[in-house]
Amino acid sequence: MIVCPATSSKTAWANGAGLTRQIAVFPPNSDLADCLWRISVADIAGPADFSALPGIDRILVLLEGVGLKLQFPHTCCEMVRPLQILSFKGEAALHAKPAVAATQLLNIMTRRGAVSAHVRVWHGSFTRLQAAQSRVWFVANGSYSCDDHLHAPILLNRGDALISQSAPLSCLGKQEDAAIVEISFTNA
Repeated sequence: MIVCPATSSKTAWANGAGLTRQIAVFPPNSDLADCLWRISVADIAGPADFSALPGIDRILVLLEGVGLKLQFPHTCCEMVRPLQILSFKGEAALHAKPAVAATQLLNIMTRRGAVSAHVRVWHGSFTRLQAAQSRVWFVANGSYSCDDHLHAPILLNRGDALISQSAPLSCLGKQEDAAIVEISFTNA
């Protein structure tokens, strides 16, 4: 299944402090209260508190922007590199302050104790032999021609996501800076 930015609508964060665009959720049609995992793209326009999500583990990937300061209760960190990854517990009180107005994050949430997520960023072309588990491929930069060896090759552009199962996947990056984020899930 392919999810394009045009086919997913933006909704308010749980605390109303920002906007997010849902890419995928499991089980299908579940909401944040009962899903096992969820992937979304969050836009951060200015300083904002993240929603407190007890029992949820979160992974962020910086998609756009240079410098996102994240203030936790006892520490501070800064996401400064494109495609930088940060993991934390969802119940953590967190305040975000972007260095520039246009900051965008890939947001992966999993139900702690039930499912865990593993994130890897691929640059350029690659072939991936997949285990029998759900995977989401999110194009962070450029475009990719992807072939699962079962169907005709498909073109994925920036912001598109491919939700796949266990077939091998070959992806040809169409630009020098092409990058795709692989998110895989395993049961706890």
